Amino acid sequence: GTILLRHPDHELWIGRPGNDSDVFRSLSAQRGEGTAESKGLDGIARLYAYRRLVGSQIEAAVTLSIGIPVDVANAPARNLERRNLITLGIAAILAALLSAVFGERVVLRVFSSLLTIANTDDLTRTASRRRLLADAERECARCHRFDHPVSVLMIDIDRFKRVNDSLG
Repeated sequence: GTILLRHPDHELWIGRPGNDSDVFRSLSAQRGEGTAESKGLDGIARLYAYRRLVGSQIEAAVTLSIGIPVDVANAPARNLERRNLITLGIAAILAALLSAVFGERVVLRVFSSLLTIANTDDLTRTASRRRLLADAERECARCHRFDHPVSVLMIDIDRFKRVNDSLG
């Protein structure tokens, strides 16, 4: 429980009893080697790596411990975390800007293609019944608005299936 060597300020600590400190209790409770987080004699929280150098008697055991302040030990991880959060924030802002600028174009393109699929017969590439009815309704409204006559032409080809099957 006596401090034999300490850096820095070794003249303040050498020879002082340390058996009433948290670090001494943590290290003496464990055997061999390992790590511990505890407050040192000066009250600063540190991460300790230790190794017990056992003499002939358990009372004569010497423990070599190296303590690094928790803030110093965690500084690289905090810097990495800060950098990653800044990068993630910038990426999120860029994604939001890109979606605001180009998102409408993409949505309109997808909507337009879906509208084309819904209004076009896949086999003949002609307007579907739904599209024909919508166009007829729109044209009738336009003719009524401008007081023009309406004409509708309907053509039926007999035995068209045979022509379509043979000629495509």
